[in-house]
Parts: sequence; structure tokens; C-alpha cells
Amino acid sequence: MKEKSSVSLLRLKRRQKNWDCICPEPKEWRQCCECKNILKKCAIALAPTIICIALGLLAGYLILLFSNPAQAGNVFRAILSGGFIGGNRGIGDVFYYATPLLMVGLGVAVGFKTGVFNIGGPGQFVIGGYFAMLTAHTLQVPRPLSWLIPLVAAAAAAALFR
Repeated sequence: MKEKSSVSLLRLKRRQKNWDCICPEPKEWRQCCECKNILKKCAIALAPTIICIALGLLAGYLILLFSNPAQAGNVFRAILSGGFIGGNRGIGDVFYYATPLLMVGLGVAVGFKTGVFNIGGPGQFVIGGYFAMLTAHTLQVPRPLSWLIPLVAAAAAAALFR
């Protein structure tokens, strides 16, 4: 006589007992339910982010199709694989170009959290960077202070720019 598979037996037991989880061992039923709840909460939390990314990629692809239909596929492929081509160098370039944007975003987030509305984050970043570079190249300071003085100058210039 052919044995029934464990999955079909568990489904049969589930119908009989109306259990919420299908797990191989009775001891794991509760853990299985908790894992399912955690996965469901994670999926619900990540769904808007994934949908926004997908819609952004779709909008970008449509713009590429309208602007240059012949090269749209190649350009979109380069966008998707851009950070991963070239090994560590490609990923390093992504971090190199994303760091200023992340810093401005963090600065704006701190301002919003404290109740200060400030729309000039990118401008403050540019002004701060310019003054940091200017003070670092023009002032002859001892080595231990070579990073502190440009940092203070950048913060002061960005604060005055506001």
C-alpha cells in the first residue's frame, strides 16, 4: 500500500482540527504561526517601498522609450546593473556618489525631527563643501587641526546660508 505524503496528511489534519499552521511536527506549530506573522508584517512593511521602486523604474523606462527607442533596452540594462559592473569599484562608486545625498537627507531629517523646516539642504551642502575646501587649501594649520577647522568653517557657512 502506498503511503500518503506528509503534506497531504497535514492538510487532512488541518481540515479536521481547523489549525492555522501546517508544520511537520506538533511542537513547531506555534513557532510556525509566529514566523508567518513576522513574515506577513515584513511583507506589508516592504510592499510600498518595492512598489515605489518598481513604478520609478517603469517610469524611467517609459521616458527612455519615448526619448530614444533604439537604445532604451541597453540604457535600462546599464541602469540596473551599473553599480555591480566592475566589482568593488562599481559598488564603491555608488557609495561615493550617494554619500552627499544621504548626508543631506540625514540633515533634513534631523531638522524635521526637531520641528525646523528647512528647504535649503542641498544648497547648504554645496556652500559648506566649498568653504571647507577653501579653508583647507588656504589656511596653513597643524596636521591635527587640518580637518577640524574646515569642518567648523563648513558648518558656519552652511548655517549662514540658511
